[in-house]
Amino acid sequence: MKPILSSQNLEQCLNQGDIVLYPTDTVWGLGCLVSNKDQVSRVYAIKERSREQGIILLCSHYEQLGIDLDETTQRAIEIFHNERPTTFVVKNTNPMLKETEAQDGTIGFRIVEHSSYLAPILKSLSVPLLSTSANLKGKQAAQTRKELDLDLVSQVDGIVEFIETKGPAKPSRIMRHDVSKAAWAVLRD
Repeated sequence: MKPILSSQNLEQCLNQGDIVLYPTDTVWGLGCLVSNKDQVSRVYAIKERSREQGIILLCSHYEQLGIDLDETTQRAIEIFHNERPTTFVVKNTNPMLKETEAQDGTIGFRIVEHSSYLAPILKSLSVPLLSTSANLKGKQAAQTRKELDLDLVSQVDGIVEFIETKGPAKPSRIMRHDVSKAAWAVLRD
């Protein structure tokens, strides 16, 4: 496991296919680029996560996902996103994201902008960042580097050392779009 000492170093590690631990705009994350199917499978294995469950994608804007969203859904995402960190669950229309979708054909994503060191990195990546909370099955998500489980740390390629979270954070709100009802439901607040 190598230390990641700059945002440029993090981007380079992701582009070469590494699985990394990093602070997000909420809690610490575990992830890789969504385009690397072997590493996506490895993240599922590390987390002992069923393939029937999706994994969140981080992006700079929903357009980076390459999915079809109607104008009303796009506007709602912009509004909810500006309120607080929110993960959106929507129908997947991009075959490239198939590896990350839930059994029901949906994907979850969160837009990370402005206030996070991740924003410029996500903007320069050609694909979204697969991102799940940095914890092993049955354990709490790490809010600080000190809370990272050593068993988890031993299974990744790199860990961000150049920035730390600002303190207690909570996971993002999760909202699901129901196409048939053209409505949003809050799954986690």
